[in-house]
Amino acid sequence: MQQNQKKALVDSFRSTTTTKPTVPISNKQSFLHLPTEIHLHIASLLSYPDALALKHTSSYLYSLVRTDLPLRVDWIIERHEKGLTVPKKKCQLGTDESFCNSEVNQIMEKRRWHLECKRGDAGCLVVEGSSCGGSSALQLLKGKRLMLILSRGGIYIENQAVIYNLTGYN
Repeated sequence: MQQNQKKALVDSFRSTTTTKPTVPISNKQSFLHLPTEIHLHIASLLSYPDALALKHTSSYLYSLVRTDLPLRVDWIIERHEKGLTVPKKKCQLGTDESFCNSEVNQIMEKRRWHLECKRGDAGCLVVEGSSCGGSSALQLLKGKRLMLILSRGGIYIENQAVIYNLTGYN
């Protein structure tokens, strides 16, 4: 009798968790159908790299999402407090274009691939409260580095500190 009760309990749990939502989501554009106030609130919670990525998804969001000076400064301070790499050379805070120099782009690329996250269950530095483990990022690093160097016309030599460039030596 006990197993029948467990089975009934599991079946009832499955039926409640597999029901369809009461409000159907018709298409992928449903985010844009939300009120502007919700868009503004979501954008206000994002860090600089996330806000910049959201800003460049559509012309509507480009005009709505703010990636101004306070957000850039907050991002740099937040990274410094976490002990992460911060831009050290010529950090021009004027516009997104001038701020996103090669050094900032490298930092954002490391963040995008979770390369700053620690191995194990130490926590994810990109999505707070989750644990990506960092291992997938480390596995991607070798392939990503190879693709990046080859795309720039270089020759990649494993386990050596020298990377030759076809236009000259580095």
